[in-house]
Amino acid sequence: MHADFFNIATYVILNLLLFFSWYSLLFRKKTLLSFTDRLIGTFVLSLTQIIATEMLLGVLFKMLYATPLFLLNISISSGVLFLALKQRTQTTPYLNLKDIFLELKNNINWFLGVIKADLVLLCIFGLFLVSVCWMIFLGYLFPSYAWDALWYHLPMVGYIMQNGAIQENPVPSLVVFINTLPKNIELFFLWNTIFLKNDIIVDLSQLPFTIAGVLTVYSMGIKLRIKREYAIYSSLLFFFTPIIILQSTTNYVDIAVSVLFLIAINFLMYDNLEDYTDNRGIKIPILLSGLAAGILLGSKGSGPLFVAVLSSVIIIQEFIKRINPLNIISSGHKGYSLKENFIHYLIYFIAPVFLMGGY
Repeated sequence: MHADFFNIATYVILNLLLFFSWYSLLFRKKTLLSFTDRLIGTFVLSLTQIIATEMLLGVLFKMLYATPLFLLNISISSGVLFLALKQRTQTTPYLNLKDIFLELKNNINWFLGVIKADLVLLCIFGLFLVSVCWMIFLGYLFPSYAWDALWYHLPMVGYIMQNGAIQENPVPSLVVFINTLPKNIELFFLWNTIFLKNDIIVDLSQLPFTIAGVLTVYSMGIKLRIKREYAIYSSLLFFFTPIIILQSTTNYVDIAVSVLFLIAINFLMYDNLEDYTDNRGIKIPILLSGLAAGILLGSKGSGPLFVAVLSSVIIIQEFIKRINPLNIISSGHKGYSLKENFIHYLIYFIAPVFLMGGY
């Protein structure tokens, strides 16, 4: 009993520190990123840290066990939080934690006001809450049962926990996928198993991606200048897609891949033609897009196709800017360098893609 409580406390404390540290750092960019995008960005950065630390311990040091993973992530998250609290520039004062909770309170009050003003939206949101609670109950109650989950997704996790390393394993030819498929999402499955010493919530690993997808669809709607009420409707429509409800409690990777693709697009939308001024303000969104695309690349065999599509969008977008001088004049931008922009994309998009998905 005491061991179970300790394992649960370790898991909860680590995840809270992980999320709060990255959110605190992004909170300093609140003039650049919206509240919703800071939540999405925090999810991407937290997932990046989880996968990167597991790759570091599992590939290089062959020490992918609970204690080293806990100590490494506690150290990194504490450093990120310290940086967020103590970093100060001429334009950015010290971070006040009260401001974070005040903003959270204000956004919750605004959201409650919006849904209370629309009876239909209130009913749909109520169904959303009931559905999420039901998913959590099902994920907690039942063990993993899906075919592919038991065939290779979870066996990957089992081999890694058994060996303390990410490596090739002697497997029958029928399950060669265990050695050949990308493993980024399986590393997130591992995260939800290794500290608790059981797989009781591993079925819920895709549920955070589902919630991130709801936030992402809403954020994309706002960027497309859809009314906030309709953007909320759109995001809930994404949630109630049958395949989303079906797979949110299974150990597959399809929801994760789809949501990561949407997140990458969402952050690239900061660099649209109407908002374009210069490259200094878009480095962080491009970096977050690159990290999401990189995790996607290392999550599914078709990942390169998604990255190719995103790269094509970037190239087309830059050439449109190049041949549209009216946009540059209207934005007040004094000059435009296609070469400079592509260098920025190489550094802040392509490099994270290969860093997170190259292995």
